[in-house]
Amino acid sequence: MQAGVSSRNAANEKAKSLLDQGAFAEAAAVYLCLSEEFPHNRHYKTAYVGAAMEACRDLPDSRQRREELRDYVLQNVAVGGGDKDRAQALRFLAALGAWREGAALLTQIEKQVETPKGIDACFRFIPRFVEQGSRRALWQSLLTRLRRMRADLPEERKDEALETELGLLLALERFQPYSALFDKKRQHLAGSGSFKLFEGVRTRLAKPRSEVFAEPKIFGIGLSRTGTTSLASALEILGIDTAHWTNPLTHQILSDVDFFMLGACTDCSVSPHFERLYHLYPNARFIFTQRDADDWTQSFWKHHRRVSWADDMESFRQSFAKRPLADAEIEFALYGEEPDVRDSYRAFEKRVHNFFADKPAEKLLELDISAGQGWNALCAFLGKPVPSVPFPKLNVSQTV
Repeated sequence: MQAGVSSRNAANEKAKSLLDQGAFAEAAAVYLCLSEEFPHNRHYKTAYVGAAMEACRDLPDSRQRREELRDYVLQNVAVGGGDKDRAQALRFLAALGAWREGAALLTQIEKQVETPKGIDACFRFIPRFVEQGSRRALWQSLLTRLRRMRADLPEERKDEALETELGLLLALERFQPYSALFDKKRQHLAGSGSFKLFEGVRTRLAKPRSEVFAEPKIFGIGLSRTGTTSLASALEILGIDTAHWTNPLTHQILSDVDFFMLGACTDCSVSPHFERLYHLYPNARFIFTQRDADDWTQSFWKHHRRVSWADDMESFRQSFAKRPLADAEIEFALYGEEPDVRDSYRAFEKRVHNFFADKPAEKLLELDISAGQGWNALCAFLGKPVPSVPFPKLNVSQTV
């Protein structure tokens, strides 16, 4: 018995070492053997999928390998486990680009979740797999069951998953119940990392709409891979309630309701709308993050090889044609109309410059984070004191 445990531990350590060395195919082979020898150990199954995904990224038959991994996930990760395992299966399916299978599994899982954490996982994945018009019924079902679960919890756990309930109310646009619940539980939420976002929404819901539209909102309109994540983090450090790409309270891609609810929004879910936002929010300011076009193109494809399995325009279009419409619409509008993404970058840059050419200079900041610009330029533009912490540099790789 002891020898068996020792052998298993040695194999597991070998697989970890192979992963550290970037030997993904070899690590996957070890984990696959372990998963077959110990079929009740779910860690080996998930570790195998993770390593095998990395191993097949650059292979000529990666599409066939991904389909095989998709089937493995559905048969071995999604079945027989609890809420945590089912959530992992959804993460894998999203990473593999198996959108139809993910949507079907999510619909099945939604009926089976057993814990508040399981409810929260479903809530997070619904916008990734389900079209906007079909989400409401799922959200309402989750909200109803979450409240039942919480009612059965002991008194000291009654506030478990409170943030999930508030997020569901926002997603359903049930603003009065949201405000009432936030006011009732404000003290409990005060220690939450999302408190500032929840509070900002509550404050704006209490204002006349004209006052919200008159706020000095901030919109980061740079394309992805231009430092938009770093910009969002910097705005948070400056005390501004900020969302990047999605609203972290509802997990949906940023849209008009989020622009209204939040103090700042960044990334390419904002970029296509900057002309309309300029007129809708007359006191808003815009930050156009930029970088060298060749560097940007290299970073763009490196990013999409990882998240979309795409390395040229044809595979890029095919990938996004399978995704929920809100996601695909943004990507096609920004990158899909030109023969090359470098042309798309130049076209958007020209669009921004043409629009702001006759606008007041204080409305637009052009910021090149990759060239070293940071706090001095940003804080001068916003009229904020320079923080004592370094300017954040996130999602940085050797190509950025």
